[in-house]
Amino acid sequence: MEKISDYVLEKKIHKTKNAVTYRGYKEKDFQSVIIKLLNTLHSTPSEIAQFRQEYELIQRLDIGSVVKTIDIIHYKGGLALILEDFDGIPVKDYFRPNEKINIASFLALSANIAATLAALHARGVIHRNIKPQSLLIIVEACITHGPGERTATGI
Repeated sequence: MEKISDYVLEKKIHKTKNAVTYRGYKEKDFQSVIIKLLNTLHSTPSEIAQFRQEYELIQRLDIGSVVKTIDIIHYKGGLALILEDFDGIPVKDYFRPNEKINIASFLALSANIAATLAALHARGVIHRNIKPQSLLIIVEACITHGPGERTATGI
């Protein structure tokens, strides 16, 4: 398994043209983390500055539903963001084709996402990558209510 400083990469969970995100852990204490790497072998100064700005921005936020930063590490000419791992899954992985979801759970999840975005906007932050692949949710319960119905809460 690949290592970055004191962290071990376990599973790729998301990839964009600029970054790759992994689930991993800190080797010393096995603390579960999310590791976001710049996607290029030799990042430009602009990409590095943007990544550092993302780290500093997240670090200043105090919104319960926004992931917390742990560290920023220099890695192969770029940076790696180390973020808390709250064991969430991407929204895209939760909603399955041809499967019903409980409407009350869907509305609760939608309200949670809207409240988080409102809190970000109130602090002057505009999230430019809102899509099912980039939103992680905590599945507190996957309860069958009928054929194929599922429930989820939290982001």
